[in-house]
Parts: sequence; structure tokens; C-alpha cells
Amino acid sequence: MTEKTAVALPADPGTARRRGLLLTLCGAFFLDVLGSTSVFAASPVLGGAMHLDATALQWLFTAATLPGGAVLLIGGNLADRYGGRRMFLLGLAAFTVASLGCAVTDVYAVLLVCRVLQGVAAGLFVPASLAVLLATFTAGAERTRALAIWSTVSGVGATAGLLLGGLLTGAIGWRWVFLVNVPGGLLLGAAALLLLPRLPGRARERLDLAGLGTFTIGAAAVIFGLTDVPEHGLTPISVIATLGGAAALVVFVVVERSAAVPALPLRLLRLPRVAGGLAALVAAGLTVDGLLFALTLFTQRQLGWNALGFAAAAAVMTVTSIGSSWVAGRLVPRLGAPALAAIGLLVLGAAGVCFAGMALGAVLLLVPGLVLFGVGMGPAYVGGSNASLLDVPSEDAGAAGALQNIAFTAGSVAGVALYATVTSAAAALAGSTTYLPAFAIGALLMLVVAGVLALAAREGSTDEAASVASVA
Repeated sequence: MTEKTAVALPADPGTARRRGLLLTLCGAFFLDVLGSTSVFAASPVLGGAMHLDATALQWLFTAATLPGGAVLLIGGNLADRYGGRRMFLLGLAAFTVASLGCAVTDVYAVLLVCRVLQGVAAGLFVPASLAVLLATFTAGAERTRALAIWSTVSGVGATAGLLLGGLLTGAIGWRWVFLVNVPGGLLLGAAALLLLPRLPGRARERLDLAGLGTFTIGAAAVIFGLTDVPEHGLTPISVIATLGGAAALVVFVVVERSAAVPALPLRLLRLPRVAGGLAALVAAGLTVDGLLFALTLFTQRQLGWNALGFAAAAAVMTVTSIGSSWVAGRLVPRLGAPALAAIGLLVLGAAGVCFAGMALGAVLLLVPGLVLFGVGMGPAYVGGSNASLLDVPSEDAGAAGALQNIAFTAGSVAGVALYATVTSAAAALAGSTTYLPAFAIGALLMLVVAGVLALAAREGSTDEAASVASVA
């Protein structure tokens, strides 16, 4: 049974009700992103309290990332099928309960199960929130503004989580990294009940079980294989899991091409701005986790810094990233999302060049590199997020929202694996540890994807001009 359509929200996007709706949707995504990054900051204290070794601690991250990334497409399809409001409330409720479980337990196995539930819950409510946003803000200008705010809030959460997690852990303990989600989830759930419209779903259409099954299996296998690389290297298990998952994803594409109602409409990938935006998100995810992974190892192992010293230096990146995300959100309507993402990636490429110079001995380039890193992350993520959704029809909003998050997750997981593999291979060839190849490859990737985005921005501008000419 589909959800009944309620009275439509006022047409004016500036009304208090619509602002409250947007704030609720953005707040939920902020809660998810904030939680995922703040756990990194709390992990040393948490691991010490529970007497966890490095492998057990790594599984606390994998336990949320693996199921969360694997079920994103399922969550998006359920939102399109049964209505975004229903799936948003269900996912947010599960996330809140799981966070409470993480906070109160002293048993590692229970903590691990609750982390799995957190990941699954986020895989439900994140694409659902985007489905509601795209269905509510449909006009070009208001959708652009809404997506700019959404992307800005999530971009701020990704960097602020490191600071907040450290502050909470240091002041009142690691449990509060999880416990803070409980009042947040309750407040957002109450707001959602009042503000989110009952949008109609498509319950009469059959779910593409073959497509959802092959994608979920493939994504889970790839994520497992890649997350195992930083800890254990390229083992037979990681290689088999990654290749097997990639094969399942190829089968998924074949299934989708012939499906009557595909789980992921492949036509979305043929839209230039969508494809360019997804490429930007993959690159941004790769940079956030991959480059920071290599940078953390370099400063602590090569320069001899402790974790606190690196955190203090990284605060420069955090502050500039928050500022650049806010500015990028204001610039989207003026510059266009693909162009903005291209600019951000160019700046990230410049940051990678600084880090490469640092690896050659110019340690003073660390601070300029961190500043450029923060400045570039804002427009790269905000521009990529907007571009990947601007041309999406409302009926595909859930699947498109899932695809957006899949792109960033794929970049994050692949980034750490890539940088760890490159660093290990370079050390084997050189006879000593060197981080230069990892930083150089990171800079090159950012510049290449920036070029792709520039082409997408140019093609999008041409399409818009042709549309205006045809109307005239």
C-alpha cells in the first residue's frame, strides 16, 4: 500500500515549514556523517578501554561501512517504493536505538552488532531523506539552493566530527560519541513526524530482486576486500573478495540493462552532470580517507609526531574546510555545480603537490598543503553532490540518493586501500618507506577528475543554452 498524499507544502521555498523540513533532512545526514568521523577520534581511547587490538578496532569501522554501503541501493529503492517519509523514520529510529546500544555496552560483540545496525539504518534513512528533498524542492533554482545547503551541512559534518569526537572523548568519555546521537535522533524524528509530507510510493511495482541481490553481494565483497588491505596487505582473501565482488557488480549491470523496473536506472549515468558529479564524489571520498591515511602515517612515522600534534595541525584543514563548504554552497547557483567541483578538485590536486614536496624533504609545505586541502574539499564535495542530483527526476530520487552515497563510500574505501598498497609497493621497491608515490598519485587523480568535471560543466552549459534557445 502506498502512502497517502497529504496536503502539499506551500509553494514558497522560504516558508518556515519548508525551511524546517530542509533543516530536518540535513540534520539527519549531519548526524550520520558526524558520527562516522567522530568514531575515528574516539578509537584510541575506546580500544584501550575494551582492550582491543588493531584488527578488532578496524572491524568497528568496517562493521558500519560494509553493511551501510551494501544496503544503500536497497534503501533508495524502498524509499521510491514505499515513500521517503516512512523509510526515513524507520531508518532514523533504528539508528538512534543502535547508537544507544553502542553507548551503554561493555561487550565488544554487542558493540559490533550495534555498529552493523547503525550502518544498515544509515543506508535506509540517508537515501530516503534525499528522496523527500528532491520530491519537495522540484524547481531548478529552489532545488539548487536546497542541495547546496544539504551538501554544505554534510561537508561540515565530515570535518567537524574529528574535532567533536576528540572533545567529547577527552572531556566526558568515548561513550558520548555514540550517546549524543540519541537526543539528536529523537528531536529529528519528532520534527520529521510533523514536517515530512506523505509522498506517494510505487508499491505496485515489483522490486528488482535480482538487481538488488547482485549489487548488495558485490558491494559487500568489494568493501570487505578493500578494507582488509590497509591492515593485512594484498592477501588471497582480500584479492578474491574484491575480484568476486567486482564480478558480481558486472552481473548487476547486465541484469539492470534488461530489467523492466531496474533497481538503478542506468540512464542516470548517461546524464553528463550526474556522471561528472559522481566522479567528483569518488575523488572526494578517495581524498578524505586515502590522502589523510597516508598523511597521518607520514607525520607520525616519518616525522615522529604524536597523534595530538597531528590533530592540532589538522585543525587548520578542518576550519578551512568548514569555511569553504559554506562559501561553496553560496556559489553553486552562480558558477554551476560541475564547475565548482572542478575548481575544488584542482585545489585538492595542488594540496597533493604540496604533500609530495613535503615527502621530498620540504616539511614546511605541510601547513600550506593542509590549508589547500580544506579549501578544496568544500567545493569538491558540495559541487559534486549537487551535480549528481540536479537533473534527476523525482521518481528516481531514492535510487539517485543511494548512488550519490555509494560514490563517496566507494572513493573512501578504495582510497585507503590504494594509498596503503602504493606505499607498501614503493617501500618494497625502494628498500625503505616512502610516501612520495602515494601523494603524487593522489595529486594526479584529482587533476584528471577535475578535467572530467570541466568537460561536464562545459557540456551542461551548452545543453542549458540550447534549451533556452529552443524556448525562445
